Amino acid sequence: MLLSSNRIRFTTTRPEDLDRVLALERDQYNSRYVFRWSREQHQGAMDAIDFLHITIKTSAGIIGYMILHTDSINRVVEFKRLVIGPKGQGYGREAVELLKQLAFEKLNCHRLWLDVYTDNVPAISLYLDLGFVQEGLLRDCQTTAHGYRSMLVMSMLEYEYNK
Repeated sequence: MLLSSNRIRFTTTRPEDLDRVLALERDQYNSRYVFRWSREQHQGAMDAIDFLHITIKTSAGIIGYMILHTDSINRVVEFKRLVIGPKGQGYGREAVELLKQLAFEKLNCHRLWLDVYTDNVPAISLYLDLGFVQEGLLRDCQTTAHGYRSMLVMSMLEYEYNK
């Protein structure tokens, strides 16, 4: 186990977890906001030395997953993905709070950053509420069947976390 709170715990994703990870990623709601990866891409992240592929669990089992890309030379952690199954129960907030603790206290990072689709209002509100700062806008950076989508770049620095 990497880290835990009262309700959730972070564990390193195992190959037998991938069916649940893929199902969460392909969920109708979640798939609007996260990139879809193949099983092989997830396995590659699990095997890579500069990635952390994390399952988010409760006593009932896997409720989500998270992918981090680490750059230890620059002390930067990219928060690549967060997917939570049950909505509206505070699990996302709890997971991001634990992520901040993991990044700044365990991984000794200086900068934690992410990008998020501009139409993902619940996620943007959550990140702002938890202290992330909007850095910029990647205009029309992703193409979809319905046209282009823009993304916000958000981050938190070590001193902002330690306030």
